[in-house]
Amino acid sequence: GNRLGFDPLPFDVQRLRCKCNFHALKFTPKIQEAGSLLVKRIRRFEKSKSRLDEALLGESMAKDSFKGDEEPLKYLALHLRFEEDMVAYSLCDFGGGETERKELQAYREDHFPLLLKRLKKSKPVSTEELRKTGKCPLTPEEATLVLAGLGFKRGTYIYLAGSQIYGGSSRMLPLTTLYPNLVA
Repeated sequence: GNRLGFDPLPFDVQRLRCKCNFHALKFTPKIQEAGSLLVKRIRRFEKSKSRLDEALLGESMAKDSFKGDEEPLKYLALHLRFEEDMVAYSLCDFGGGETERKELQAYREDHFPLLLKRLKKSKPVSTEELRKTGKCPLTPEEATLVLAGLGFKRGTYIYLAGSQIYGGSSRMLPLTTLYPNLVA
């Protein structure tokens, strides 16, 4: 994630860290069963399972096979990572002007004192450079443009993960307008 990206580690160590975190994902049987049921309901007409399904959901995924001749239900699971903590931690500018900058700085002072301490000792990076190098989470507006550009149709079901989107419903308006089948 973005938080790990600020750690001054060599690329190979960072890659190993991410791989270890991924392989550490092992759910209890009850959680695997619940997850398997959710995946089956979302993919109700899909006939095949992936290796990832089997790795994360285990035996409960193998019990039932997917059946049906109907068209698979198209959906997208999306985590915008645009909660206040991520927005503040990213140090990026999201177009909210001076009011937003002050609000996010106050949040950083309350929640990320070590980040601020580290920033005082390092060379400042411009918000343009952060965005150019991919260290800024996409705004809901930008995510909407990306989804449309990738060809996702208006009728696509989008299951939104995460908690409170920074900026609330007004920030989400482009996404909810273009994709009305959004489930938060």
